[in-house]
Amino acid sequence: LKRELPWDAEVTVRLAEGARPVPATYGTPAQQALSFHTLEPLRADNAELYDWLASVEASIQFNHPLIKEGALAFLRVQLPGYRVEDNAEVSGNAIALRNLPVAFESSFTVTVRAGLQDLYGQSLPADQSFTLEAGPAASYVSYRAAGDRILEKGFPPVAVVEFQNAL
Repeated sequence: LKRELPWDAEVTVRLAEGARPVPATYGTPAQQALSFHTLEPLRADNAELYDWLASVEASIQFNHPLIKEGALAFLRVQLPGYRVEDNAEVSGNAIALRNLPVAFESSFTVTVRAGLQDLYGQSLPADQSFTLEAGPAASYVSYRAAGDRILEKGFPPVAVVEFQNAL
């Protein structure tokens, strides 16, 4: 290349018919073209809430890997008493939020502040907010004496049953 490619641009490289890497090799039978997009600006693509785990967690995904140092300072979570620096972690192109004190069937807002940087030195140009909604608590039933663990009929009847949000 004679100059640096611009960022956030569509680039097409064309290989002419008959092109060859060295004179002693065969040329290409037809023109070929390869297109690609250069590095895009940093953005937060998506946020997801995981309310089916033992504790409520969330994840914010970005289009590029982030610089870990100082990244959590750009995150705001609107939950009383929640400390991002104690419960969040940057991993590649995502920020994981753990131990969220969220009531089921409620919502809260997560804001990523402008200035967060990716590994390429780009900063998030503007604040991005996501409203995450926790659904109803999951229902489950666990029969402890089932399948291979069921007692033989010669023993007195025993039953242990566990319910959560059965209705």
